[in-house]
Amino acid sequence: ISDPAARFKEGQQVEGRILKIESHLIVVTLKRSLIQSTLPIITQYDVKPGTYSHGYVIAIQPDACFVGFYNMVSGKVPQGELNSKTTKDATLLYRLGQVVKCRILSSHPEKKSLI
Repeated sequence: ISDPAARFKEGQQVEGRILKIESHLIVVTLKRSLIQSTLPIITQYDVKPGTYSHGYVIAIQPDACFVGFYNMVSGKVPQGELNSKTTKDATLLYRLGQVVKCRILSSHPEKKSLI
């Protein structure tokens, strides 16, 4: 939302979900697809391979896409796993903040890594 003041009124109740807490900053999402998701919520790097979850795009490179989950957990989606047969450039397929459904291929809690 580029102009939250135009969409929400002061005192209006909204349903949200906390994405992360950093020192004195609380980041909340109002994206319906994340709030209403029935898939498991990923909050740590110890995730069983094959698990599906919703995340959001936090960075895009031509050869990969990085997806954020809750509690500052993130993972990399390599080019070969991107859902497109027409182009291999992730910058043309995704945009920052876009909600995506992901399948965890591997989890390495000691390295804080998800693929």
